[in-house]
Amino acid sequence: PAAIGRARQHGKPVPQGTRAAYDGTAGRLCEHDLYQRSQLAIGDHLSGPAVIAEAETSTLVPSSFTVEIDQGGALVLTRNQKEPS
Repeated sequence: PAAIGRARQHGKPVPQGTRAAYDGTAGRLCEHDLYQRSQLAIGDHLSGPAVIAEAETSTLVPSSFTVEIDQGGALVLTRNQKEPS
């Protein structure tokens, strides 16, 4: 992705819309914020539910997870300590 290798200068990522997807934590179909992977930068953090779209794949971030873009540009998902209510 174009953003890999650089940090965001200011602000935070902005969703490009929403996408309906099944959320196993919620146990139902729900709207997820939609982000383009190419618009994410090193150090960005997102909370689920979210979908990160790329040309050849999409990554689903459930409501019980957060995702960070690490120094190598990888998506690192972490389960939240407390399940959302």
